[in-house]
Amino acid sequence: MRNLFFIATVVILIAVLGGCANGAGGEEDTSNYPDKPIELIIPYDAGGGTDIIARSIASVVGEYLPNNQSMEVVNKPGATGSVGAAEVFNSPSDGYKIGVFTNSALTIQPHVSQTEYSHESFEAISRVTVHPQVLFVHKDSEFDTLEELIDYAKNNPEALSIGTSGAGGTAHLSAEAFMNGADIDLKTVHFDGGNPALTNLMGGHVDAVVVPPTSATSEVKALAVIGENRSQAFEDVPTTMELGIDESVETFVGFYAPKDTPAEIIEILDEAISNAVEEEEVQQQITNLGVESGYLGPEELQEATTESYNVSGELLIQAGLIE
Repeated sequence: MRNLFFIATVVILIAVLGGCANGAGGEEDTSNYPDKPIELIIPYDAGGGTDIIARSIASVVGEYLPNNQSMEVVNKPGATGSVGAAEVFNSPSDGYKIGVFTNSALTIQPHVSQTEYSHESFEAISRVTVHPQVLFVHKDSEFDTLEELIDYAKNNPEALSIGTSGAGGTAHLSAEAFMNGADIDLKTVHFDGGNPALTNLMGGHVDAVVVPPTSATSEVKALAVIGENRSQAFEDVPTTMELGIDESVETFVGFYAPKDTPAEIIEILDEAISNAVEEEEVQQQITNLGVESGYLGPEELQEATTESYNVSGELLIQAGLIE
């Protein structure tokens, strides 16, 4: 009987010690992460700005990941980024499937559609770029400065129109922020993308447009960058912040992981991505696209995401798109 008790005790001890060896409290062992390729979800079509940036980072990030691992890019477009974001949201929190999103997918779509995720459903990893929105007028416009346009709009309410690349998008919210900060009311006209907006501006169908600088042509004139930082593509063009308008919408691209991904994994990914962004070929792609480098680490990106969500909600209410 005594022998049986001894054997049972040994078995229990082995089981307990075995459990401890596998990680206290059932915590996942991340010491060998990553030991296989990481899948990077891009929730937009191939060939777009976010896709180009993500692919350029993925092509060099393997140099900075442990165990000579790599990132494999998968495009999952649809519903303004919501389809790809939902896939990452529903993935295991093990660091092997992450996403690269514009803030629109995380901070606008949850306001305007029935997304299964919220802006708090992910772990922020790294912000890599910011995308300024620029207010353009026709090259032959009577307005040579933003102040002239604002003065005219104040003296002639709703006489001017402003085009955007789509209702509820970042360009639209940037236009709303500008009008709110300048205390003017322009007739807002939405087009299906930045290029159609510019085409209608050049055709005289609207008086101004708000689009990213990548859409600029010789047929338009930049009056201001909406926000607080000047654009490398338009170094001599002032920002609305410089002109006393302190409302803006910052558009950015960031990497995110599913909620509850271990902090050790987030740290590994952040370090690898931040190093990859500094590679010359990545910086060249960023310059070619007319966007700006804008690195933020996990905590700062999480804060920026929350701020973007709150500002977007206020502007969507102002625009009458949500209640």
